[in-house]
Amino acid sequence: MSCVSYDKNFPEALRVKSGAVKKGASLNLAAANLKLKDYKEAIKNCDKALEVDSNNTKALYRRAQAFMGQGDNVEAEQDVKSALLLAPRDPDLLALQKKLRAVMKDEAQKQKSLYSKMFSKPLVPDSPPPPPATSGPENGVESDTLPPGTQPAPKGSVLLEEKAEKANSMSGLKLVLAACL
Repeated sequence: MSCVSYDKNFPEALRVKSGAVKKGASLNLAAANLKLKDYKEAIKNCDKALEVDSNNTKALYRRAQAFMGQGDNVEAEQDVKSALLLAPRDPDLLALQKKLRAVMKDEAQKQKSLYSKMFSKPLVPDSPPPPPATSGPENGVESDTLPPGTQPAPKGSVLLEEKAEKANSMSGLKLVLAACL
């Protein structure tokens, strides 16, 4: 294979023959790579064959198989469509298209199921309901003035909020300084 990769200096007649040899060898290597499930190499070899003949349906077919093996169904679909434009009645291409559609449909169904499960579950686990508010002062705050279902904040929480505000403003200041440097 390496001897025909330097065919640029060959006379025209030999260049045509070396292209045919290169295409055939690349397609055979791609077929072997597919059997070995070495999909990256199969794609590389199909690309070499397509460099020689960009309308080679066998190279497009094998590259689509390799893309499917890698799980890259979008690329596989593009190659199948390209090949079907060249050979619309090819039974192998039609069978691969049918198989690809089934795989893509199954994949879409799995994603749909996954996302429906994701969005059907609450993000925060259920917590017990807060105890009912009692009348009378609790921590210095009248519970009658609070909205229903809420509890008064513990003493000292105002200080905690002020400290959090200062920390946030300091981190913002640090970001501004870092951006200026």
